[in-house]
Amino acid sequence: MDENKLNGDIFSRIRSCYHALSATNKKIADFVSSNYDEVVFISASDLAQQLKTSEAAIVRFSQALGYTGFPDLKRELVGYYREQTTPARKVKRYLEAISPDDEFFRAIIEKDIEYLRNSLNTINSDALWKAVDALCSATHRYVYCTGVNSGLGHYLSYRLNRFCLRTSTESYSGKEVYEKMPQITREDVAVIYGFYQPTREYMMLMRYLKDRGIPNILITDSTVPPMVQDADLILYARRGPFGVFHSQLVPMAVNNALITGVAERLQKDALESLQTLSDLRKTYSIDQHSVDM
Repeated sequence: MDENKLNGDIFSRIRSCYHALSATNKKIADFVSSNYDEVVFISASDLAQQLKTSEAAIVRFSQALGYTGFPDLKRELVGYYREQTTPARKVKRYLEAISPDDEFFRAIIEKDIEYLRNSLNTINSDALWKAVDALCSATHRYVYCTGVNSGLGHYLSYRLNRFCLRTSTESYSGKEVYEKMPQITREDVAVIYGFYQPTREYMMLMRYLKDRGIPNILITDSTVPPMVQDADLILYARRGPFGVFHSQLVPMAVNNALITGVAERLQKDALESLQTLSDLRKTYSIDQHSVDM
């Protein structure tokens, strides 16, 4: 390797020799610089396909930066990705974008409004209504979520159950992912919340659903092939720029759209379910005034 190219991270290398790169290599460099959070999860052939070039061109680009090949380049890119996605760094970037003054709350709200407006261009209306119909027609709904996204999954399950649509919330972390999988049939539907990089359990769950023809709905902010390749319906809930502390407002808006869509489809049945729940509360609740103290 050229020792001069070994100084600094991959982006420093790109900047230092960008003017000398060929047109094809500049195209690859631009994509890697702008989409490194996607590149860390794809192969050289996948990258070549996205850029409509050859795998050999990807290798030559890597070597032009001083790497032995694409795997060598990718290792450094993965290291950078991990460094940039620590919770501390994400919160730090978010705080740097928000001034701690009298306009603090306004700045936060305006950020969320910006993300919501952007979601108008990422949520496909046809996919949304297909997801609604899948939720309505399924025998059982399995909502898979993990970590911070558990709140999203439990909220969706709670609302759908109130419409008398049998729904359960499951985890896809660790061995828990295996517990309910044998029960899922083609008459059911799985809703999966998956953000950032796919875990081994996530990949296994998605492959299981695909192999058995079980309908699934993926709510994600990722476009990388390993995350989306086995999904039937994809609702892109982009939560803001990569590497910053993310708001859950857009995924929650997707939840609300699904719930409202289900209510629209069910119409009278949804209203009757809610009325039945209200009647049950009145019938079986304790009248505090009649309690003998």
